[in-house]
Amino acid sequence: MKIDRPWHYGEEGVNLVLVFEFLDWEFLVLVLFVCFYFREHFNPLLEQISKLEEALYNIQFEQHWLEAQTDRQALVNESMARRAMQKAFFESIALIGACSIQVYLLLQLFERKLGTSRV
Repeated sequence: MKIDRPWHYGEEGVNLVLVFEFLDWEFLVLVLFVCFYFREHFNPLLEQISKLEEALYNIQFEQHWLEAQTDRQALVNESMARRAMQKAFFESIALIGACSIQVYLLLQLFERKLGTSRV
């Protein structure tokens, strides 16, 4: 027994195309009987399979979306960390500059006071 193409599910039910290497009439009648008898039992099963296939597709789509969102957030986090480091560096330079100016001004102040009190 060979299968030419996979099974197909449509509104009319299941289509199975089988090519027999040898013709066994009783087997063919049995297969047809089973197909027609259980057709109404297969339809709900095939509908559930279709629903599961759609749910699986939606889950895969959401997973890809979450991965892309995670990648974007990682890029944003890296750039924010870089900016925070730059801001901290510039603030520390500004503090060192302010301290240097304060020391200079205090030295100038004490030199004037010492210079005026000696006279």
